[in-house]
Amino acid sequence: MSAMMSHAPHGMQGHVKPQRPLLVPDRYNGKAAWMDYQHHFEACKEVNGWNDFEAASFLMASLQGEALRCVSGVNSRVRCSYHELLRILGRRFGTDIRIGTTIQSVKVLFADIKCEGILGMDFLLPSQGILDFNRRILQIYGEEIQCTTQRGETFVARVKVASTTTIPAGHEAIVPGRIIDKGLSMAGTAVIEPLENGGEVASKGVIIGRTLVDAGKDVIPVRVFNPGDSTCEVQEGLTVGMITSADVQTQGCDSDELPPHVQDLYERSIENLDPQYHQQVKMCLVENADVFSKNSQDIGRTDIVQHSIKTWDAKPVKRETKEVPAVQPVGNRKTSARPVRPWRD
Repeated sequence: MSAMMSHAPHGMQGHVKPQRPLLVPDRYNGKAAWMDYQHHFEACKEVNGWNDFEAASFLMASLQGEALRCVSGVNSRVRCSYHELLRILGRRFGTDIRIGTTIQSVKVLFADIKCEGILGMDFLLPSQGILDFNRRILQIYGEEIQCTTQRGETFVARVKVASTTTIPAGHEAIVPGRIIDKGLSMAGTAVIEPLENGGEVASKGVIIGRTLVDAGKDVIPVRVFNPGDSTCEVQEGLTVGMITSADVQTQGCDSDELPPHVQDLYERSIENLDPQYHQQVKMCLVENADVFSKNSQDIGRTDIVQHSIKTWDAKPVKRETKEVPAVQPVGNRKTSARPVRPWRD
């Protein structure tokens, strides 16, 4: 690419001779990382020996697409200011963030959300990002960064069995648990979840259920199911899962309106019921509408628990087809024309 410079900004005297650049900058349309392109353009500026006015002219000539539209409405004074162009383009297409020792330019979208910021796949993929939820580690370019809260505390904590508990075969039990390494932010409602590989308790043949608990208590309940054929003992100190703070949201509902899928149930329930109890039935259905199936598609299935039908040492049985005998009327009765053949083993 070559450029002809024949006009200088207001205040500059003389004529700028046209000069072919030694290193031609690439085009920029706003889709690539802005900081990468800015570093590339700065290198071209240094190699070609451009001053700020020349750099601004070449930068304007290198823009296309969305990047060109971003600066197309600015006045001529801004177009001739290299640093003003960098500021406008940087604000539109790039923001530097630092995670660990990595400084990365990212495109930022502002929104009214509860979180201070969310890193998307457009950042994690180029930076070789790996999220290890078990270890609470974010890995970027091979560097491991501990995930913590603003107070420097971890988001999750371990839950261990507080006292040895015996669970009968085929039964569910509430096992007392204790939160280990609980930070100050771990308070209020939290959810207990099993480890990915089941953890130490899973080696006992039991299943840990997800449970909402009050993380502020010293001892919390843990749901444990024993699907086996024999009694299982869960010893004190075994890790049962991880606990994470949870936000509980309640969905309000007008008490005068029943959800459509429980309307028929309500009408059938009050058929022979004293009218003074109708409102109580309605409130009960409104508050628990989510536990009633809306159709045949939302009943759900599970593969958490499997069972088998034991036939012991019995062998498969195959029977011959039984012949249907012909019948002949005899008086008021029907008799078989021939005897029925006996069953064969």
